[in-house]
Amino acid sequence: MCFSAQASFLAATGLLLLYSSTIHAAVTRADKFMATTQLLFALQQVCEGIVWITLNHEDTTSFIHHLSVYGFLLFAFGLWPFWIPFVLSLGNPKDKKHMQLFTILGLAVSLSLFGITLFYGATASPYFRHILYDIPAPWSLSFIGFLLFLICTLVPLFLSHVPGARFLAIAGTVGLVVSLTLYRIFFISVWCFFAAACSGLISLLIFQRSRQRK
Repeated sequence: MCFSAQASFLAATGLLLLYSSTIHAAVTRADKFMATTQLLFALQQVCEGIVWITLNHEDTTSFIHHLSVYGFLLFAFGLWPFWIPFVLSLGNPKDKKHMQLFTILGLAVSLSLFGITLFYGATASPYFRHILYDIPAPWSLSFIGFLLFLICTLVPLFLSHVPGARFLAIAGTVGLVVSLTLYRIFFISVWCFFAAACSGLISLLIFQRSRQRK
């Protein structure tokens, strides 16, 4: 989470509790994968919590610091562009073909973005009670990567026929606008916080579907 180590670990704990209850309510394979999204966001928040701890101790060189920084960015860049369309491809049969195309594109984007991160290197530093992740890639490359990231993470949610997917898309878009408007230089950290918070809505959607099946 973008504010402190305590907030990150609190968010991770909350998501783990939600996941433990949601995964038991999930009946279909698609819902189980969707619920797992909460677990993955929790792990990402744990990574950022460790980043905070190392930065609070003025540690920017240790193995655990670099592991937590790249672990956080692995989720941000190397997982979400692929994971979101993949999970949606398991839902409504109407979506299968075009979501599979988004999944293939998402995999390529995930590999490319994290490859760029590894190639140029990444640093994390505390700044005004937020974490600033810096990847010194060329601006044009970063901009193209950002657009492809949005195409793979938000567009599939808007196009999906999975119940509640468009609600998640709207919530994610609101988080995107707020992050870009108020926290532009901390965008990576802050939007991941909003996305993690939005993943809590998955529980409501799955619980609702579980009740409808009874």
